[in-house]
Amino acid sequence: MPGIIIVATMGSILSGLATPVEASAVGAGFSTVAAAIKGRLNWKVLQDSLLTTAKLTAIAMWIFMAALTFGKVYAALGAKDLIEMITLGLPLPPIGILIIMQATWFILGMVMDDTAILFITMPVYIPIIKLLGFDPVWFGVLYLVNMQMAFLTPPFGYCLFLMKGVAPPSISMVDLYRAVWPFVAIQGIVLIILMFSPQLATWLPNVLFGGG
Repeated sequence: MPGIIIVATMGSILSGLATPVEASAVGAGFSTVAAAIKGRLNWKVLQDSLLTTAKLTAIAMWIFMAALTFGKVYAALGAKDLIEMITLGLPLPPIGILIIMQATWFILGMVMDDTAILFITMPVYIPIIKLLGFDPVWFGVLYLVNMQMAFLTPPFGYCLFLMKGVAPPSISMVDLYRAVWPFVAIQGIVLIILMFSPQLATWLPNVLFGGG
């Protein structure tokens, strides 16, 4: 059943039948059917799922509202144009500017939600990377890999709190903080490889969507 849920969710996106947001509803629907087939679907499970979804949606909406408000004020004050002008005026090659962008994402990922980082930085970074001649799809992949690192980076990392929730009581948050760095390093290596080999990130989208 998990395989069917994955195929249905991803298949609806890749086939163009649903947007990523709509595909989440497809996944939820198939998950509900799977729970019913397994005999695990009851009123309490449904009620808990709906309540948790409502809570997470409310949290996400507050993050969106705050990030969008910040972004609008940021742009209205002219900071976006100023940052763009300063960045493009740096005595650095394009790859140097790209490295600075990745470093800011990594630092922000330690203390901020990935969605907030997206809304705050992308309006500034996207025009810059287009002027520098970088592929936006490749740049988006770099963002996702960087955010995967953020999920594991103390103190804000989402995955650390999820792992604490399923770990034995003898495993403390300090233990998780100490254990996670090799995995952060591995993802950092992947990020560097993708930065210097863009075709690794763009080959599959090009094949699927005929980009080249």
